Amino acid sequence: MKHLISSLLLLCSLATFAQTGFIEVEVTDTVWMKPVAFEYNIAVKDDPYAIPAFGSDDEENSEETEKADAKQKTETLKSFLIKKGFTPKALEGGDFNIFGMGRQVDGFTVTVKTNKELERLKEEVKTLDYADGKMGTVDYGDKSAYDARIFKKLIDGARKKAQTISSLSGQKLGKILEVKEPTSVNGGMESYMKEFTKIFEAMQGKLKKGSDDKLYGELTKTITVKFVAE
Repeated sequence: MKHLISSLLLLCSLATFAQTGFIEVEVTDTVWMKPVAFEYNIAVKDDPYAIPAFGSDDEENSEETEKADAKQKTETLKSFLIKKGFTPKALEGGDFNIFGMGRQVDGFTVTVKTNKELERLKEEVKTLDYADGKMGTVDYGDKSAYDARIFKKLIDGARKKAQTISSLSGQKLGKILEVKEPTSVNGGMESYMKEFTKIFEAMQGKLKKGSDDKLYGELTKTITVKFVAE
């Protein structure tokens, strides 16, 4: 009798296991982040393709001339920014390499705290014929609140999507089994390009203009969620 009961319990367990599967869905969503500070990089222009004639006096003195010219422009740029009410900080090595085509360039970083000040700075730099500006990094303060917000949106979206699938397939949606962010398995060039993209987006701040004409940061994530389905 005991053997019969054990066998029946085992069969019931196997039947329950056989009827239990899972539903896996992938979702992507975005939240907007409000910047608390902007960095704007301003670099002195030069001509990276200017090559003096071979054997000329210009060839012998070109390096010294370029250095003197860059120094003068840099000092003029600093005075200009201070006069306009900004606080320039010397560019650190590599801060502006995307603008200098991989070369060291001379210039400054200016940090402002509002959209209005950023737009004013951009407009002031546009009036200069010896310097150009590019967005630097953007500070969003404590990003933990944005992370919590986007993951809630993602989980809610995943549950809604999985619920639709379970209803159409005649299953009952259960608890979450697993949540993961997709990872690349190709490696090599794809991994390198992803890292480059991250650096570029960090420099550019990944900013977009909202309906109020203010700039906001875009945080986009993709996750895969696996649910129990019976």
